[in-house]
Amino acid sequence: MWQFSDNPNDAPGAEVMELDGKINTIESVAPQPVTKSPTAIPGVATVSPGQAAELINTVNNLQETIYQRKADMDALSGMQR
Repeated sequence: MWQFSDNPNDAPGAEVMELDGKINTIESVAPQPVTKSPTAIPGVATVSPGQAAELINTVNNLQETIYQRKADMDALSGMQR
């Protein structure tokens, strides 16, 4: 059993330990300076017109897949009732 106190205990087997006040501290690491800033923020402006059309097509196909999976799940939940 561990007991912590500012007052010593005279119980049999009790052991007095002196603890350093910094026992639960960890030295922090100094942050490193940022040496290179980004040249551009990624976004729609970084996509070429040809890639934009392909990206829109991919998103539309993904949305259709999501709608179909939702319909399938709704149909299954209706069958379980």
